[in-house]
Amino acid sequence: MKYLKLFEDYKVKGITINDIIQCIENDGVIYCDIIHDYPDHDKDDKLSPVSVDDNTVSVIIDGTNYDIDIKDITRIEF
Repeated sequence: MKYLKLFEDYKVKGITINDIIQCIENDGVIYCDIIHDYPDHDKDDKLSPVSVDDNTVSVIIDGTNYDIDIKDITRIEF
């Protein structure tokens, strides 16, 4: 059982740029592990993406623009 848990921790999430674009178009939310230059981030906070460029997703928190690597996004909800 321990082997399966470790495997799940390192499994590729499979989130693509097209998934993020669809999330923006449908007013969805994302959840992520890390936000660059924003240390007070809680992993359970809902974030609304506003743009995507290459592998960077932009969100606005309290009027300030922050960037998230697409690999740090844990899930998407539409």
